[in-house]
Amino acid sequence: MSDGPQTPEPTTLSLTVGELPVGPMHVERRHAVRAVVRRGEHLLMVRSTVAGDYKFPGGGIEAGESPAEALTREVREECGVAVVHLAGTPTIVVEERRPGLEAGVILSMRSSYHECVVDHDHDHPRDLDPYEADLGFEPAWVTVDDAVRGNEEVLAHGCAQPWVARELAVLRVLRGPAPARR
Repeated sequence: MSDGPQTPEPTTLSLTVGELPVGPMHVERRHAVRAVVRRGEHLLMVRSTVAGDYKFPGGGIEAGESPAEALTREVREECGVAVVHLAGTPTIVVEERRPGLEAGVILSMRSSYHECVVDHDHDHPRDLDPYEADLGFEPAWVTVDDAVRGNEEVLAHGCAQPWVARELAVLRVLRGPAPARR
């Protein structure tokens, strides 16, 4: 017998981006949170006006911060809107491994994607990191299909940021099965 509604397990994806170093290595672990914000058929994404890719608002959890605090901070900084509700349990979790910035380092990042509701009626000043400003990060309401197409195009040109493959995988989960080709 059940004690109430069960929280569904999140969809978990495992992703390796690039070639991982061989031999002795150091594994750097990070935990990030990302927002899935819906408005009808559209998602609130962060678009690079330089590269054309789309990413979910969010980022790393800082020391002393809860996942909810980190997600609220990141959405405000990147999109200029306040989170008014977020699901405590992620809907999607991505376990990602990729080469680190230094030789012999592997970055192992766990990204938890949480459904969120934001306050559309009040804008807040954005506060981008220097690299985000350099990439021309702008908030954008976009359909899943348009974001998939945009990220596929960026990946096809071979000059994508490391997060594009991860975000594309999550967008494909949100879209569901691709229509059969004739």
